[in-house]
Amino acid sequence: MRRFLLQPYPFVYHVGRKLRVCAGIGLFITLFLGVFQPFGLSTLPQQTVWLHALLFGLVTFVISGLLQAGLPRIFPQPFSEAHWKSWKELLYLFIILLFVAAGNYALLEALYGNRHGQRSFWSVLLITAEVGVFPLIFVVFLKQLMLYRRYAAAAQEVNVELKAPPAPQTPEAIAAPQPALLTLRGEGQKEQLDLPANAILFIASSDNYVRVAFLKNSAAASQLLRASLKSMEQQVAAHPQLFRCHRMYLVNLDQVVQVSGNAQGLRLHLQGTTEAVPVSRSLTQTVKDRLAHLSHSPQ
Repeated sequence: MRRFLLQPYPFVYHVGRKLRVCAGIGLFITLFLGVFQPFGLSTLPQQTVWLHALLFGLVTFVISGLLQAGLPRIFPQPFSEAHWKSWKELLYLFIILLFVAAGNYALLEALYGNRHGQRSFWSVLLITAEVGVFPLIFVVFLKQLMLYRRYAAAAQEVNVELKAPPAPQTPEAIAAPQPALLTLRGEGQKEQLDLPANAILFIASSDNYVRVAFLKNSAAASQLLRASLKSMEQQVAAHPQLFRCHRMYLVNLDQVVQVSGNAQGLRLHLQGTTEAVPVSRSLTQTVKDRLAHLSHSPQ
């Protein structure tokens, strides 16, 4: 259990997607209450049943939507995917569940007063926690396991390709001149970094700066430039091995020596550094194809 709780877990902040999920849950609550009419709803007129069911669904949507879509925007640092674990996902969902239960209890009080039963607010939360904790654990565990297997298998496929012997060099490739220096310019007048394109390991976004990691005398080094990652992407557009693999990273695919995978996706391990570069899950197949192509290209 401890190993599962400490595993990396995906967290993607996509407001539209999260609100659609919350709307689906709210709709399910509305339909469930309207069709099965539990908790004494069957004693109400049919039109009132559906109105009240809609209110409970709306409360569920509003509270879960605010917490799912609003909280990561207000406090982005705690929700960074780089540090997101299974236990954080469970705790986050559990807190949302309790807030939804509290909101629906408040609506219950407003609609029916003491007619709904003798349970106190805290007993309702305790029952909600007891009922909800095991389904949450099961769903998170199942998703974590499925994603881990998917990306671990994808990483294994890429590693097989990387270990395959490269195609022999053509006479044209042997006679080709050494590549010229690539100039990366920041926003400042004197911000400039000149280095061979193949010396670059990755370029990472860091607030208003980018961190350029590169090989210098066979050792890893880095330098900050005041620039956006989009600007860097435009400056290296003539070098297809420098690829935007993540919203925060450009990576030199020629420097990839190994690939690993977990529930958050693929991680690229590069020559000369222990820092792994993440791959956006939407770009998994693209990165696999590019690495396979490069591994079979003449060196």
